[in-house]
Amino acid sequence: MKSYLQQRITRALKARFGARKIPFAFVLELTKAGRLHLHGVIHVPEGERSELNSALRCAGGKWDAWLPEK
Repeated sequence: MKSYLQQRITRALKARFGARKIPFAFVLELTKAGRLHLHGVIHVPEGERSELNSALRCAGGKWDAWLPEK
């Protein structure tokens, strides 16, 4: 799962930022309810945050809904 997400994020960042390498790291965790949760860091200049948000939305794909844990 981690390599799949890493590849999707890498491709999305490359599509938005071109050949420039954008450093990132993340770790996957499972909540007590068994839901996947991601923590990470990505370094981009403050003026490029909207491009980063767009790239991450592209990498994450469409989600049906966010459901809070019970």
